Amino acid sequence: MRWTATELESIHATMGGPDALLTWRRGLYSALLELLGASHEASDGVLDNPLVRAQVGMVLQQGRDPRSELGVLMSVEDVGDRLVASSHTLHVAGSPESRDRLDGLVRRLTAALAGRGIRCEPALLNRGDDGYMAFVKRLQTGVDRLVAASPVLARDLFPHVQAIAIVDVAAVGSASERDYPGLLVLPASASEVEIVEGLVHEGAHQKLFDISLTCDLAFEGPGHGAVRVSPSWLPDGVTWPLAQVFAALHAYCCLAALESEVGPEWSWPASSLVPVALTRATELARSLIDHEAALTSEGRRFLEALTTGTAGVSAETGDGHIDPIGIDLVVTRQFADRCLVVLRRASAGGRAVEVYWARGVSDSEIRRDLTKA
Repeated sequence: MRWTATELESIHATMGGPDALLTWRRGLYSALLELLGASHEASDGVLDNPLVRAQVGMVLQQGRDPRSELGVLMSVEDVGDRLVASSHTLHVAGSPESRDRLDGLVRRLTAALAGRGIRCEPALLNRGDDGYMAFVKRLQTGVDRLVAASPVLARDLFPHVQAIAIVDVAAVGSASERDYPGLLVLPASASEVEIVEGLVHEGAHQKLFDISLTCDLAFEGPGHGAVRVSPSWLPDGVTWPLAQVFAALHAYCCLAALESEVGPEWSWPASSLVPVALTRATELARSLIDHEAALTSEGRRFLEALTTGTAGVSAETGDGHIDPIGIDLVVTRQFADRCLVVLRRASAGGRAVEVYWARGVSDSEIRRDLTKA
């Protein structure tokens, strides 16, 4: 299971290459903004912005009236200072607007630290704060080191990372939150090597999130209950759901690929997960294989790819059959091999948004079938 970066890139390509995943993801957020009432198409800069993606998610989850927020969302492109990462651009979330919009992230980090017995509130570093520019320079050096050591790994992961937030608490380590897709967190005290590890670790999570968004990659199938796994390095009584096991397996596979790319000349700190990545990935893969019956067909397909290097043809037909009852708004996007359907349906709790990825059927056929019903 020790994959090179090139092999790992091929494994990821069984679900979709970086360009395809990016196109599908932008299509999804474009459709969601249209569903919310956007009057014009958003730019790629807006669609990629983690602050916009987070706000769209919050509006949909909380059922708020989006009209007062759409004007701001459709114009938000500036996140902060820009870094060049090969052919990709990374942003440092250091603008005043970024800080204002990341209050929720700070609350989540505070809660996570409290769960570990650490009581403090991390602060996000902003332009003008002590240590901000020094970290930005160190971050650029770390990015350059990763690109030089493994251009393939950088090419594979960087398109899924749009912005980096800097916190002043070392105990945070590297982190990413699903509610802020495309954004990763690094502590201001991180060394160049720790920055490289954080970019790969969190970049792996962001890539898997984009795959799950655009490929219907739900991990646990219905009817199996809440399957939990207890990795050997966790404290007694602590267990993970299958989705978390999958995310950790994928991250450890990427870190093991990093170790194989840079060789023994790199010295990792004592807290690094890179030296244990292969061992932990192997254990997690065995746990998932033991619970394979609880996975969806796409989950089993991706597990097969991660463990053997190859994957069968997708078993998800996505034939476009959608229950028409209660639908009051439909937005579609047509791609070469699939169709995206985003709809709003009346429910007991108000209006629910549903997302479907259909293969083998066009958006016009889906709209026709829904109209007939």
